[in-house]
Amino acid sequence: MITTKVGPGRDPSGRWLPHATPEQLRGQIEDGCE
Repeated sequence: MITTKVGPGRDPSGRWLPHATPEQLRGQIEDGCE
């Protein structure tokens, strides 16, 4: 089984980043599988 966590992120100051695009979410998944 492979699990991964994707979703909103925070900038260096702790503020929430804008909504992620589908491409950014896919990138998070691919980064998590390396």
